Amino acid sequence: MQSGISTLDAVVKGVAFKEANEENTTVGIGASPDQSGRVSLDACVMNDKGEWGCDGSRKYSTCL
Repeated sequence: MQSGISTLDAVVKGVAFKEANEENTTVGIGASPDQSGRVSLDACVMNDKGEWGCDGSRKYSTCL
């Protein structure tokens, strides 16, 4: 990556940017609510070694 960050970090930053847009109704804080009426916020990422992590409890889950 030209700015010196890893590809994974660039993807996470890009996803976080889209999730923060309240006008985006497909992902993140502006998304449609689930059956309980809440907007479900979750994320899962995997690096090149197959290590992964997921979260379902924070506004910007991908930034963990």
